[in-house]
Amino acid sequence: MFEEFDVFFDKTESTDVPERQEIDESDAPKPSFHLATTNNPDMPEVLVGGVPELWAEKLDSEQGDNEFEIEQCCGLVTVSNILQMAGIDKTEDNIVEYALDHRLCRVRPFHWSQSGGSTVYNQQKLLEVHGVESDIYLPTEIDYEQMASWVENGRGVVLNHSVYMTIDGMEDRARTFFGKPLSNHAVTMTGTVRDPDGELLGFTVCDSGARDGMRFISLDQMDAGFKDAFGSSVLVTSDPIHDNGKPLLQTA
Repeated sequence: MFEEFDVFFDKTESTDVPERQEIDESDAPKPSFHLATTNNPDMPEVLVGGVPELWAEKLDSEQGDNEFEIEQCCGLVTVSNILQMAGIDKTEDNIVEYALDHRLCRVRPFHWSQSGGSTVYNQQKLLEVHGVESDIYLPTEIDYEQMASWVENGRGVVLNHSVYMTIDGMEDRARTFFGKPLSNHAVTMTGTVRDPDGELLGFTVCDSGARDGMRFISLDQMDAGFKDAFGSSVLVTSDPIHDNGKPLLQTA
């Protein structure tokens, strides 16, 4: 469910792409937007970019259900999800096994279930070996409209961030490093949410740790959990991998 306001996708009305800053995505699939109703009386309707409802059904939103009984594998699940979005059928089991065999995740022999943690560089390598090139960006190198453009234009995007800073009421659980919340979680970005005038409000994500296929993160929460967090980053595929839910790569 969404943290700030629940969005009920009971409308499928197509609408024009809202105006926003110019970003070069000339070769990308055309973004799609649809109206959705909310329970917020001050904003009864919003524009949803992309197909987060579809991804909520298709992607893996429950990490830890792999045959190796490894639980701390959020980043590995995002890799599986990005590959699934692209049309490459690799499951959590497949990615966890590969990461273990090639030392692309943390291994804790005496606390096995807590193995599986990955860095953004591990995630990038795992995508690369499965045929998907990607780039890494720090919060100082991008803005939210650029991130929104990637999501809306069919690129795969992984958000590495401080998760507790993006969940209302759980901010005091965030671990800190030199006074900043510490990045500790990865999610798959699946859509954007804008007001009726096209102003960006936040993003939808598939969060395998929260067991939520379509969680909403507002821009204020992005500031706290991404922009101001230590060690946060965005991993984005170098090219679009799907066209409004239609995979653009062949299954490997």
